[in-house]
Amino acid sequence: MIKYSGHFFDGQTAKKHSVSVELGLDALNISEEDSAFSVHWPLEDLRAIRAIQPDQPLELTCTATPDARLVIDDPTFAEAVLEHAPHLARRRGFTPRWWERPVTVTLAILAFVGVVIFTVPWLAGPLARTVPDSWRTAMGTSTEELVLSIGSECSTPTGTAAVTKLIAALGDPDGPGPTSVKVINAKMVNAFALPGGRIIVMGELLDLMETPDELAAVLAHEMGHVSERHPTEAAIRATGFSLFLTMLVGESSKMAEFLASLGVQAVQSSYSRDDERAADRIAADLLEAAGADKSAIGTVFGRLQKAQEGKMTLDLGRLGAFLSTHPSYEERIAAAPHKSDAIRRPLLTGAEWRALKNICGKATPKKSPSGGRDELGQQSVDVRRFFQMHHMPGAREHVAAGAVG
Repeated sequence: MIKYSGHFFDGQTAKKHSVSVELGLDALNISEEDSAFSVHWPLEDLRAIRAIQPDQPLELTCTATPDARLVIDDPTFAEAVLEHAPHLARRRGFTPRWWERPVTVTLAILAFVGVVIFTVPWLAGPLARTVPDSWRTAMGTSTEELVLSIGSECSTPTGTAAVTKLIAALGDPDGPGPTSVKVINAKMVNAFALPGGRIIVMGELLDLMETPDELAAVLAHEMGHVSERHPTEAAIRATGFSLFLTMLVGESSKMAEFLASLGVQAVQSSYSRDDERAADRIAADLLEAAGADKSAIGTVFGRLQKAQEGKMTLDLGRLGAFLSTHPSYEERIAAAPHKSDAIRRPLLTGAEWRALKNICGKATPKKSPSGGRDELGQQSVDVRRFFQMHHMPGAREHVAAGAVG
């Protein structure tokens, strides 16, 4: 039996074993002098790691232990082993398993990512209803804190009480929890819903409203989005793969950080036309149940249309994208319900409405990133600039275009 000298790597550690290799009729017997180390490799299981070349060291492995490696420098060993294991010459190299092929693995990963990217948005609606309430609450809370960090919340005892009364009159549209409404002293005609039943109303939108029913129509519309889980659905649609990856990893700190960013995505992402129509229908039902004037929905859209035409705080460069994903004001005004003949109940007294309208009157907002001032000389915040400054480019138009979304 012929013996050769070589080096053996077990694939588990970096240790190099100086070994003696005996080439038998049906196997390689590998052993280390002065130790009990011994390996038996059947010839039929041998594989060449790289193509066999004349006058080059021969590197072999075994199918039973593919991570192990045997290196023989003696060029005569290749000739000898090929006589006993001719399949090494035919294969001219080690054929790795499919998951050990870099190209195959890369293609598999890309295929998987593609499936997730295209499937998760398609399933965003059903997935949104499976997201735990605790997640929705975390998303909404984090995003609300983000907005409040750059703008002052408008709050007076009588004004806040009027907001609470208005929400109570509209009721709970089967949302994930009690509705929370905050008015922000912001120079923008807008209102938007966050995951977890939180609604933000911009002060300039409140200024446009002339009756409690009109503000109730805005709130009912946003409550419709909350009820249908549209903010969560929009966030999942925008960050589907990241959500999947975070759920897969499950690290609590990363999860908390991601939920915060997911809430921001809910604010940045536009709703579909169907989402807007659904929210309008729910708003009409809530207003009717509250005894309010449901035709206020059309009145609000009319005011927003005039604001758009008057270029009030609108980023007109973004309106094309906004209108491509939202029903037009004309369509929504035409679809709005007519005034009911039923006896209506006033949602607020005159004094309560005046208190609500003046809820921002004594607010002392923080300095806005843009340093702008409103007509009263108070500093106010440009929310679009805020999201851009916080590395959230492309804030979509249900925030940026200044329209109820």
